[in-house]
Amino acid sequence: MIEMERPKDKKFEDWLAMEDFRSYLLDTSTKEIPVYQLDGKAGGLLFLSSLLLPQELFSEALIDDLINWQEDPVESSWGYGSEFENGRESKVIYSPFSNMRPEVLIDAVPILTRRINCLNRNRTEYFEVNPEIAHIHDLHWNEAHHAFCTLNENGDIWDVVKVHQEGRCTKVSIVEEVLVKHMILGNYVFLRFFDLDRWEGELDMPNSSDYVSTVYWHDHNIHARWTPIHKKDGTLGRVFLRGFQIIYPPNDPDIQRECIEGAPRQYCTYIAFDWKHGQIGEYSCSPEKLGNYFVESDYPFETTPAFFKREVLRKYQNDIEKYSVKDHQIDCRSIWGLPFDINDEGQVHAYLIDLSRIPYTEQLHWKSFNESPKAGISRRAYKTDFLAQWDTEPEPLRDLKQLLNEFPAVSTPSGRIDLWQQPTGADANLIDQVHYPTGDSRQEWETEIIELDKLIIEGLCTKYLRKVANSLGIQNEQLGSILLLREILKIKGIAPDLSSSIIDPLYHLHDLRSKFAGHRAGSDAEQLTREIRNQYGNFSEHFRRLIVSLYEGLSILADLTEKGYINLS
Repeated sequence: MIEMERPKDKKFEDWLAMEDFRSYLLDTSTKEIPVYQLDGKAGGLLFLSSLLLPQELFSEALIDDLINWQEDPVESSWGYGSEFENGRESKVIYSPFSNMRPEVLIDAVPILTRRINCLNRNRTEYFEVNPEIAHIHDLHWNEAHHAFCTLNENGDIWDVVKVHQEGRCTKVSIVEEVLVKHMILGNYVFLRFFDLDRWEGELDMPNSSDYVSTVYWHDHNIHARWTPIHKKDGTLGRVFLRGFQIIYPPNDPDIQRECIEGAPRQYCTYIAFDWKHGQIGEYSCSPEKLGNYFVESDYPFETTPAFFKREVLRKYQNDIEKYSVKDHQIDCRSIWGLPFDINDEGQVHAYLIDLSRIPYTEQLHWKSFNESPKAGISRRAYKTDFLAQWDTEPEPLRDLKQLLNEFPAVSTPSGRIDLWQQPTGADANLIDQVHYPTGDSRQEWETEIIELDKLIIEGLCTKYLRKVANSLGIQNEQLGSILLLREILKIKGIAPDLSSSIIDPLYHLHDLRSKFAGHRAGSDAEQLTREIRNQYGNFSEHFRRLIVSLYEGLSILADLTEKGYINLS
């Protein structure tokens, strides 16, 4: 930030020379560029505002006129008014800068518009980004960031136009990459107008003799007039600087292309099975080094699979704000996606061509989990990707989620009620957040158990089940949803083996959560851990078996529900 008060270690005359402001303009011509700034304290006042001008309209002959700019570009906006011709009035719409001076600025393009919200008592001031800029670069206001933001190639929120307001200081900046890209796309130059006033003590007013002493700056594309104002005793008491800075877009076609399209992409190499040549090796995922069925080459096919430890998925499953993992697909906020599958040995696999389409930082993440294949690709992937057949193989977790999404409602005298209800609020997307554990970590398994219990057990409509139970003479307010359901099935005459198929997996799931909730592992939890490892080999296999039993049990419950066994009489 430029100092508004004279630093104690700087002489008054040196401060009035304003060389620090010249440096400020040059230093802020790259990276994060102020496009609007209003700041003032006793002894200093800075005003800075910017716009874009079609490059063909600018010429050196306009410099003197532009130094004498008159209006704040940020204050100009759309409006309407009247025009008279031959005594007749007609209404017209005025575009921003319609009355701007010098006249060349009438065809300029705004970057920002400052507005005042008259709908609230405080008449809040805020800024709008020109829709031409906001739409092209997909900018949206983010209150938490105090910025107009977009997503970068990694799917992270990128602050593009930052708004900083503190006390009497207001500053709005734009990142260089977006500004330069827009200048290239629209063939614009960037004009930054400024007015800097500095004084000490009383505010001396200029007279005609002061203007004679005006010094003009014309260097580094900064054009301004520096006017000293003298006190009655002839000493220097005040200086104001008024002018503009011009920033041009790059002319080099290669640089322009990189500004628009981004830097050349990088690609990782992976251990993969080159089934075209029948060998395992390390291959680049660069599209230029992959072959296809239609062009002869020595390169492996685009559909060459690379294999990874299952833990590669953990990063994406744990960050539900940024990533979605479902249906054999990772999606990152609509910025990029990656299809994958899991083979019989529990390895994640993805095709080289698909890996080439994710950001390089993500490629590096996958490379860190890359390993030689322990088996081929999954049967599902072979059928869908190579035989072009529908996947009809059962997949327990996918099928369970589909069953829950389509779970039938029960009939009551007052209408239909969902026996199982989708979570709401913070857990609204819980069904997409339940995954198979990626490894044999007990902590990860516990987390998935808790999420699964929240999804299924808490989703059962206890209030409705209690009404049904009461109507059947079951009067026990201590019973939860699982035990209420068990008693209802018993009175309804459901065969014990069918009832057990429904109740036992639900009870087992809830019991696991009770023992491991909050990771408060007591002796029961430790004993259960040993039993799971002895019986299933690892937590991942136990979770899969649990999903199978839950799906089978809930399928029976769904069938009974459709047949009216759970209806309220």
